[in-house]
Amino acid sequence: MAFLLSAASAMSAESGEVRLPRVVSLDSCADQYVLALADPEQIAAVSWNASLNFSYLKDEAVKYPKHFGSMEELIALKPDIAIRMGFADAKTAGVLERIGARLVATGRPDTIAELDREIIAMGDILGQRARAEALVDALQRHRAALDEGLSASQGQRRSAIYIVPAGVMAGSGTFVDDIIARAGLKNSAAQKGLEGWGSLLLEELVLDTPDVVIGSFFDDIVGMSEGWRLTRHPVARKVFAEAVFVEVPSRLVICPAWFSLEAIEIIRNATRRSDASVGGR
Repeated sequence: MAFLLSAASAMSAESGEVRLPRVVSLDSCADQYVLALADPEQIAAVSWNASLNFSYLKDEAVKYPKHFGSMEELIALKPDIAIRMGFADAKTAGVLERIGARLVATGRPDTIAELDREIIAMGDILGQRARAEALVDALQRHRAALDEGLSASQGQRRSAIYIVPAGVMAGSGTFVDDIIARAGLKNSAAQKGLEGWGSLLLEELVLDTPDVVIGSFFDDIVGMSEGWRLTRHPVARKVFAEAVFVEVPSRLVICPAWFSLEAIEIIRNATRRSDASVGGR
C-alpha cells in the first residue's frame, strides 16, 4: 500500500503535477470501481467482461481497450498497478513485479455498510480520494433514504430466496443476504442453514415455499443452457408460480458495490405492489 500511495502521489519533475498511476482492472468488480473513479487517461485496459450485459458500467467500458488476463497482455499494457477484487495470485503478482508494476487485491464487502471503506480505499489506490469521497457521500444519502423508508413501513417480514438459473442460492454471510434484509425481507435459505453460496433441495422449498423469489442472471441466457436446467425443473416452476417473482438485473448484483442499492429498491417496490394487489382484493 505504501508503494501504491507513493506512486499515486509521485511528482513530475517537469510539470510539478501529480502523476496518477496507470491501471489495469482484472475482473468484473474491479472494472466497475476503476471505471467509476479513475481518470480516462489512467485506464490502460479493463477486463473483457467489462462490456458484457452484467457489467453495470458497460457503456463506459466501450471506450477502453479490453484484455483477457494473459501475462503477455499485462506486460504489453505496462500498468503501474493491476487491480483485482477479493484475492491475488502469486503468478500474476510475480509477473507484474518483474515489469515494475504491482498487483493490488482489494477487499470484497459482505454488507452494504462496508462499501464506504472499500470505495475510499480504491480512491486512495487510484489517487482519486476526492472522487471517492463524493461517491461515498451519494451512497450514504441513498442508503439513509432507503433505511428511512424501510423503518417507516416495517411490519411482518416476508420470507424470500435469491436464486440464479443454475439453482445456486445466497445464504447467510453473503452480500445478497444483506440486500434481502435491507429490502425488508428475511432470507429463507439462510434460515434453513445455508451459509455462503450453495443449493437447497427443491422439494424442501415446495414444502415451505418462500413468499418472494428473487431471480437474477435470467437476462443472460445465451450460452448458458446447461446452467438453466435446474430452474426449468417442474418443482422449481411450482415454487416460482406460488411466490412473488422479482427479477433483478444481473448488473446490479454482479458485485458488492454502490449500485446494489438499486436492487434493493426493485425488490422493495415489487413486494409493495404485491402487498397492495392482495389488499385490493
